[in-house]
Amino acid sequence: MRWNETVLDGLGGAVDYISYHNYVNTEEGKPYSLFRKIKAADRGLAALGAFIRENCPDSVDNWQVWYRFPPRQDRIRIAFDEWGIWEAGGPPYGTTNTYEWRHGLATAYFLNAIHRNARHVGIANWAQMVNILAPIMTDETASVRQTTFFPLREYRAKGLKENVKAEAVSPAMDTDVGSLDVSATIDRERGRLNLFVVNLNPKALKTRIVFENCKADKLIRTTVLSAASLDARNTLDDPAGNVVATATDTDPGKADEITFKGESVTICEFALSGR
Repeated sequence: MRWNETVLDGLGGAVDYISYHNYVNTEEGKPYSLFRKIKAADRGLAALGAFIRENCPDSVDNWQVWYRFPPRQDRIRIAFDEWGIWEAGGPPYGTTNTYEWRHGLATAYFLNAIHRNARHVGIANWAQMVNILAPIMTDETASVRQTTFFPLREYRAKGLKENVKAEAVSPAMDTDVGSLDVSATIDRERGRLNLFVVNLNPKALKTRIVFENCKADKLIRTTVLSAASLDARNTLDDPAGNVVATATDTDPGKADEITFKGESVTICEFALSGR
């Protein structure tokens, strides 16, 4: 944080964002290390956000006119402008990664962390989109959507206006990693709440849903992303194939008790009471 302190002390009136980068990889023989590292990134975003709130006032006073440009007009936020998954890969620089379904789960895990830190993250970019650490791979004749593409697409389509706190109580898979990881977004004007759930457990988990400070009594739709195994992947050798199944259910049943498929991403869309 000392570097951030120095930068913000000198530039705090002039900048709108401070950049934060984080790539994660899997340690050999430790499959859940990927998710532990995303948890660490989650904590890092929260710590930087807290530092900004404590050390950078929302408004800028005593701005010197000789700067010849106006000060920032709002509080400083985080530009999470490079994040993603960087395993040992092919050239250039080991950045040609072929992603498996576990990386798709990790992408959703990362997106949940970004939701949780939405208060202080203003920009979040998966920096490389094609061929380099990318959700889309191409060659001279074809293109393929990697497993990481599908969570990015669904979270983009189903994220709502603001984040709301969500917590999961579930069996532990590994140190610091529980079976379920959750986030939630809400649009109060439309009367919608969307719950995003990553289940790392190979087993399906039946989970009771409890709402506080709002009532979402109607489950409108569920979207489930899954694959046959954690090692499943899409490749340019079979550009027409797709290992990621996307199942949508518009009559999913109870709103207060949901079964989450093993090793899956589930997005639950609720209507708030009175809508």
